[in-house]
Amino acid sequence: MKFADIVAALERAGIDDAPFEAALILEHCMGIKRYEINICRDRDYVSGRLSELLLRRCRREPLQYLFGSWYFYGREFVLNRSTLIPRPDTEITVEKASELLPEKARFCDIGTGSGAIAVTVLAERPDTTAVATDISPEALAAASENALRLGVADRLITVHNDILKESEALTEAHSPFDAVVSNPPYIPTEEIKRLEPELAYEPSAALDGGADGMTFYRAIISACRGRLLSPGGLLIFEAGIGEAADIIALGGASGFSGSAFRDLSGTDRCVVLRKKKSEE
Repeated sequence: MKFADIVAALERAGIDDAPFEAALILEHCMGIKRYEINICRDRDYVSGRLSELLLRRCRREPLQYLFGSWYFYGREFVLNRSTLIPRPDTEITVEKASELLPEKARFCDIGTGSGAIAVTVLAERPDTTAVATDISPEALAAASENALRLGVADRLITVHNDILKESEALTEAHSPFDAVVSNPPYIPTEEIKRLEPELAYEPSAALDGGADGMTFYRAIISACRGRLLSPGGLLIFEAGIGEAADIIALGGASGFSGSAFRDLSGTDRCVVLRKKKSEE
């Protein structure tokens, strides 16, 4: 199988940047560097692993699951089918959390998945500690593995929790926090079926934000209005496209002040809500 054959197969499957992905697959399976591919365009590659991954990618399974890991914020994270794929969209949330958390903060990452947010913030801010929650034991296992691999396991506790049903249990056991961070499910239910085929491989529970995409924002704000978040504490969300203003309004109705921050594409992608101090 030549490089051109791999590219052609990916193109027939509707993959947008087929040459780039073909090079990544070859590099992963054969250890071939990209400059070597350019030099040896007519080389014939024979590998059962290559054939398997190419077939799976042509079925639109994401590269990140094929490889079992992906880079986020300059660090490699182990993934499984119970974790969302870390995306550049989330970097602004990590940046704001790393910038705004008070000294020696203790924060909670709700819906941690692979631990991309919690582990990265801990790595960027060695003075902080965190509790990372998720509804999926498999996701929590990935988060724990990533924390260990990236040297922050001694500052991270993982907790199995469903914020829609068990917020009080989380509050009783671990609160209050100086900050709560979350990239919650925020895609409206009816929109999920219209998204690209790759998203069908990602965990639906980590995507489906309910009828209007706001279900988890409401639940987390409600929990933080209570004892989960300290007075004056921060609630830092990743926001879906077009949702930032609604999240700020939800926070305002619960006594939070709010601001939105744009990602590199110019989208309002991060919302920071601040809880009133007790004397305010």
